[in-house]
Amino acid sequence: MNLISDKISLYFLSNFHNCEGFHLKIGLDIGSTTIKCVVLDKNDAIVYQSYERHFSHIVGKAAEVLRRIESEVTGRHAVLAISGS
Repeated sequence: MNLISDKISLYFLSNFHNCEGFHLKIGLDIGSTTIKCVVLDKNDAIVYQSYERHFSHIVGKAAEVLRRIESEVTGRHAVLAISGS
């Protein structure tokens, strides 16, 4: 299932701090009631952030959040870290 777009290349690393060569870091935290997202550039400056309730529609809301950041990451390599409870 493609949650975002074919325009985005995401790489999954076991160590989020070993991101050399990536332009952006995306952090997604899915909790029991909310989804938090942050996108950092190569200097660790925040270029996007969100905090919102998912009302138990976790997959749909996560897809919505990731689609919203598409313009920030299109054409650039990004690493994605996901955490949750």
